[in-house]
Amino acid sequence: MQKVLQYIPKIRFTHGMRGKKITVREALNLAMDEELARDEKVFLIGEEVGVYQGAYKISKGLWEKYGDARIIDTPITEAGFTGIAVGASMYGFVEFMTWNFALQAIDHIVNSSAKIKYMSAYLLS
Repeated sequence: MQKVLQYIPKIRFTHGMRGKKITVREALNLAMDEELARDEKVFLIGEEVGVYQGAYKISKGLWEKYGDARIIDTPITEAGFTGIAVGASMYGFVEFMTWNFALQAIDHIVNSSAKIKYMSAYLLS
């Protein structure tokens, strides 16, 4: 009989949420809040993520807590903030919330991010 190993992640619950059921929206908000609190270099950019608190209210409360310098509203320009995200990704992880308009920014995704390694003589990857 084959033994089945169970993966148990080592999660540190910083918001006292152990055992409490929450929505995906709340989980994403808590995860972003934890990362913003953990590392002062983390920032959030996008359309209506600041004052309006996100189209789906995912970023609710983050603008008030972290301010304009780290929660940045952008104009409707997927290519613009995707270009910023590609540059920022050279120094860490970048998450793209929705792919609804990604094809408008495909140039940065395919041409810039895919070629950074080669364009930098292998200094960046």
